[in-house]
Amino acid sequence: MIVFMVEGHRSLTKEDYEIYKKVHSKPFIVAMNKIDLVNGKSPVMLPESWMKKDCVEISALYDWGLENLKEKIILSGFGRDPIDLETAIVPNLRQKLLIENSLRASEIIIRELETDTPMELIAIHLQEAIDFLGQILGTNVKVDVLNEIFRRFCVGK
Repeated sequence: MIVFMVEGHRSLTKEDYEIYKKVHSKPFIVAMNKIDLVNGKSPVMLPESWMKKDCVEISALYDWGLENLKEKIILSGFGRDPIDLETAIVPNLRQKLLIENSLRASEIIIRELETDTPMELIAIHLQEAIDFLGQILGTNVKVDVLNEIFRRFCVGK
């Protein structure tokens, strides 16, 4: 998912339109930043096609609207209902355990974000969550997993 940030206090630039062309088919949220500089005027007018996406007014400088942006990111990425591992169909036990491990790492990230843990430490848990999911998708398979697969299924030479 992409957070497409534009400056809310000025007109869109040629670069903004070029970026939109590159990301318009992907899931994204428009974040109108620097809304603190608008001073009661209307923020930048977005083209109608951009308004089909979620749009959030923020001020990164003053932390305005950031909670709303976080909520939109979470809803966009995970939907309104979290994954229910009890009713979800998971092909095998190994994948179920990897999903549970990724979920546990994600829960740690949420707790650490709420306690203002340094981002460097949060990044460790984020990498763990990504690694667990990557093992399911096959994007980062550990050697011991490959050995187990070869042992169990006797893949020919």
